[in-house]
Amino acid sequence: MPLRNPGIRNLWIAQLVSITGDFLAIFAVLSHVSFRLHATPAEITGVSIAYMLPLALFGPAAGVLVDRSSPRRIMVASDILRAALVALLAVCGGLRQTYAILFAISSVSTFFLPAQAVQIRRTVPRDALAGVNAAMQQGVLIIRMASPAAAGALVSRFGPESCFYIDAVTFLFSAAMVWHTRLGLVVVAGQPGQGRHEKRGSMREYSMGMRFIAAHRGIAFVTATMAAATFAISCFTPLMAIFVRDILGASVRTFGLVSAMTGVGMMAGTQAARRLAGARQGVRRQPQAIIVFSLMVMSAGIVVLGASGSPAGAAAGAMVMGSGVGLLMVPAQTLIQSETPISLAGRVSSAVMSVISVAEILGLMVSGVAARGAGVRPLFFTSAAMLAALAWKGSGWKGYGERASGCAAPEAECYRRAA
Repeated sequence: MPLRNPGIRNLWIAQLVSITGDFLAIFAVLSHVSFRLHATPAEITGVSIAYMLPLALFGPAAGVLVDRSSPRRIMVASDILRAALVALLAVCGGLRQTYAILFAISSVSTFFLPAQAVQIRRTVPRDALAGVNAAMQQGVLIIRMASPAAAGALVSRFGPESCFYIDAVTFLFSAAMVWHTRLGLVVVAGQPGQGRHEKRGSMREYSMGMRFIAAHRGIAFVTATMAAATFAISCFTPLMAIFVRDILGASVRTFGLVSAMTGVGMMAGTQAARRLAGARQGVRRQPQAIIVFSLMVMSAGIVVLGASGSPAGAAAGAMVMGSGVGLLMVPAQTLIQSETPISLAGRVSSAVMSVISVAEILGLMVSGVAARGAGVRPLFFTSAAMLAALAWKGSGWKGYGERASGCAAPEAECYRRAA
């Protein structure tokens, strides 16, 4: 069991507590701007863009710093800074202030996320990565299922400010847990790039993660698929509150229920991914087939969601869509982690994060414009069509290779190409 390791267990607990606060805060922000400020679709997508933009802009620099510094210290410092910033959301009143604070929070998170990925990669042997990823993902999904309903009740009773203060406390708890955690370093003999040190601050060092992805066929396939799927989904996800408010004519509690059902579906999808891949052989067997299937499931869920005229139909569609996301996440994460040299883990993780963030920002920009012109329902169906087309394209692609890793050359050769 991966959680028998005290260090991993503490990191898992810290993540769950922090994620709980994050879900509460995100729900509170969307509820605040949708139901209290009566924001337009473009203004709501602006909230998401403000949060995603730093991940795209600062990812390469964050990856270099993480690979050169102590991931644990970066995580602690990030948690403390985010606790202070999220508390400001409780006292800001306007949309512009919300944009600015979310941008600052995301800028700090840009350093936390690759640091966490490096900490896991440096600690967990390759053959245990699938179990650790699944355990962490399952914990996050449990929180995702419970937090929207809890957030809806908190916002309705005490206002969105209560969620912001709770999130600040969870960041401080996470910082304390990570600081008191000592994780051992897994040293893999012959690990490509082990002990290498590029010149600090060089452009080659900043771009090395992206060049490694381009040189590795399997990681390139997974990254491109995740980016394309993210673009399609982000075209409509920020408009869920508008959909519930204007088309279903429902309240913030219904918005919480629909969001919670997405988490239920993601939990089911995560379990299905492990079964499809073979529990004992890990999630790396036939990842292309699992990813293509996940895109088809996401497309079907969005169609059901967009065609629904009741909260029950919307919840069912959200659950199906979420199951497709769950099918995609664990195989993709495990393949990227297991095929990345430890010395490049921060840069590759941040590079993947940057690519996906750019795709999400583009999707958000499209959604804000398209919603005004075509309406919310047609945008949902267009997103579903994009995912179906991507699945059809992926099913006929033969470039993945025979090896489970999908690398066109040995890992050391991928490292040399990137260098």
